[in-house]
Amino acid sequence: MQNKSMVEPLTTMTGRGREECKGPRPCNWSADQFHTASSRTILVPNTHVTRLRANINNNVNLSFATPPPPQTMAPPRAGPPLARKATIKTQEVEEDDTLVHKAFREQKAPDVTFRFPHGFDAFKTAWDAEKFDAISKASGCKLTPEAVGDTMGVKLYGNRSQCADAASQLRAWSFARDKAVRKKTFGLPNVHSYNPTKDDSTLRKAATIDRGKKFLGDPDAMALEGKKFKYAITLEYKLCEWMVDDKILGVYMEALDPIRIESQCHIVYMNKLPIPDTENGDKNGFRLGEGFFLCGNDRQLIDLAVQRLMNVDMQINARKIDAPQLFLVKPLTLPLNRNAHAIERKKYLRPQLFGHKVYSDIDEKNFQSMHLRDVSGNRSDSISIQKANVRSIKDLDTGAILMGSRHTTSLNIQYIDMWLTAMLERLHCWKGYLEMRVSVGTCAFKTFPTAQRYSLDEFEHMVEERNSDAASNGLEAYMTTELGDCQTESALLERFLGSGHNLISQDHVPDCAVFPKCTAIFNMKSPWNPADILRLRAVFKENGFGEFLLANHHWEVLEGDKDDAKQMIDIKLVDLKHSHTSNGISVVAGTFVTEAQKAKFPGWSLYDRFLKKISVISENAKSNVKDGLLFDFEESNGRGGVHLLSLEQRKSYFFEIAKGPGGGYHVELFSFQMPGLRNNTLFPQNEQRWGVQLWHPSWDTLFYDQQHLKIGMRANWEPAEWQFFPPAGKHIHDWQDVEGTEFEVGSGYRNMLDAVNVVEKIILGDVTPDPPVATEQPETEKKTRQPKQRRHVARSIAETRAIPTGNMFDLVGLEIAPVDRSTLTGAALDLADVFM
Repeated sequence: MQNKSMVEPLTTMTGRGREECKGPRPCNWSADQFHTASSRTILVPNTHVTRLRANINNNVNLSFATPPPPQTMAPPRAGPPLARKATIKTQEVEEDDTLVHKAFREQKAPDVTFRFPHGFDAFKTAWDAEKFDAISKASGCKLTPEAVGDTMGVKLYGNRSQCADAASQLRAWSFARDKAVRKKTFGLPNVHSYNPTKDDSTLRKAATIDRGKKFLGDPDAMALEGKKFKYAITLEYKLCEWMVDDKILGVYMEALDPIRIESQCHIVYMNKLPIPDTENGDKNGFRLGEGFFLCGNDRQLIDLAVQRLMNVDMQINARKIDAPQLFLVKPLTLPLNRNAHAIERKKYLRPQLFGHKVYSDIDEKNFQSMHLRDVSGNRSDSISIQKANVRSIKDLDTGAILMGSRHTTSLNIQYIDMWLTAMLERLHCWKGYLEMRVSVGTCAFKTFPTAQRYSLDEFEHMVEERNSDAASNGLEAYMTTELGDCQTESALLERFLGSGHNLISQDHVPDCAVFPKCTAIFNMKSPWNPADILRLRAVFKENGFGEFLLANHHWEVLEGDKDDAKQMIDIKLVDLKHSHTSNGISVVAGTFVTEAQKAKFPGWSLYDRFLKKISVISENAKSNVKDGLLFDFEESNGRGGVHLLSLEQRKSYFFEIAKGPGGGYHVELFSFQMPGLRNNTLFPQNEQRWGVQLWHPSWDTLFYDQQHLKIGMRANWEPAEWQFFPPAGKHIHDWQDVEGTEFEVGSGYRNMLDAVNVVEKIILGDVTPDPPVATEQPETEKKTRQPKQRRHVARSIAETRAIPTGNMFDLVGLEIAPVDRSTLTGAALDLADVFM
């Protein structure tokens, strides 16, 4: 027996509203189950079980010309009771017993079938079920969704007018949703009031009005009180050059965000900032100016933010310091007859200086060194006793240099203190590092008058002119790393290792050989800016089994096309007798490559691979071969690789002055060479030279702590002698050991000069150097002081019981700070205007 619902003609209403009468077609609903193996999930309104599965049978032929193929039909049902068992019942269906719901429960053929446009998904969201419920209630018609292939439709149960109303609303809803999807809108018009000529501007206008009502309504007084800031401060700050440059602070001064976050306040820079001024302001007591406006809820945090903002200018300008070259002259033997001595200019032994480019033969000839030479003359014009006894810079009348004074050492100490501490006070490290070293080498002059011989007075005048005017061309020199004497350099290692108790080797192990530390310095093009230079410094140390392993390394960015870090302090002590034992005190500033910079560059793995491929050739490192290549590395100067510019290789030996004058200072004796790369002939082959550097461990400790200084934070040091130049002592190894002790003013600088003197005597071949004996100060109890009061206490002359002799006579009564500017004259006054 064939089911009647499967052969009854259907009246189909398409999406265009046309009704078509079609022949018999198979029903998509099974008599026993509501889902088959091939099915999709749809939504059924007005039921507790909202998800049914409609059968999608791809084997059914829907063509009207060909009859459907025979199908295996389910056994016929016994009657209405069996059909009611397979029908899903709800509370609403049981209560409503109209003819429409009765036909729906008995699975009769629908009165009208509505088809959606091809590809339209009517069951996309749960919101569609609510639309079906609304249309069903509005029209009084029962709606049952169905799916035939890719076409979706709805079965309508009701009379003709109800079905027509429901079909009209379904058609309007489908058109409205298609239009909304095409225009990517989020709101849909109501079904019953849809107007196809109306665009979506109405919805946007309504949303704007709603937002206006929400935010422009009468505010809550309590809510406003909770959002108000308790404190506000105005900081007058004129617009600076670094504030206009977006590369320093950013477009919106986002570099100040750490100050905002840590101080929990808002910081805004205003060009028209009302500043309280009762004298010059308007009637309300304000005048317009430029500056920062700060507001927050914590007064102490806001005060800290103001202090940091005031330090930003000093911190940024410290990076722009261009260190002038300042010259001092080492003490000469007394009594000194100025007419019996002259300055003779000699050509520097190796004019091609390491780290400086030489472009022509003329430039090479301009590099000269100075030597003191005895000449015949009248001794009646020798320096007077009054000038020879000048011991303070405030007593100088004619200039900053008085080479004939018997207190030249004390005068040099005063100038070092005035120049160095003034610079250290201005130096702040932000996104970079600082390094201070004292070098022993040759002071080679690049620009010098044409005459070959000068009197001491003429040379002194040139030095005064250069020190007083930074733009003067009186003297220009480079403090080279080389000692300038090949014969002396050939015996340096043996002299340092055999110096006895004066120098103690840091890497020495009893009954074992002393191996050097090998350092490779590669200069290459910067991947971020081709105009800059990227430098890799890798240090290798022997592990005790004859192999050299990587101890430490760092990547550094050099500004512009410079071959070395930027100098911040440059003070030279010229030795007129031995030009290759001149001294240079310098502070350089550089920038390390951060992990954030590495992460932003996708090709940084090439540089890491280059570092891992570097190894030390042990045979060459242990031998004294001058021109041997120390390092084996991977050269890749082609495209997509590391572009190498130059290589410097070093072998370093480290020593320490353990006790006596100069105690606490470390010494590095190193040989350096710039070998030509194996696959590139553009790099010159330079001979191996030797150099010496000194430093105190406290310098590295202080500067390392300020390596990543936060913006607006002041450097954590005081520009005082005790902070950077501790005196000699048994238990003094760092600046913290000096805190609270009492010692003579100037003894810290003297200890540094004594350390240089010990090294210079070893360089000159004095096997048993006899440095000046330093009087040891008694230990005193550390006093409790505030951080701002950390000053060493200098004992007066009356408290000195013993009568000092020799070199210590220079330190008696030495007055360094403060210097009365009103008593200064000549070049000393000009220097005070610059540095004090």
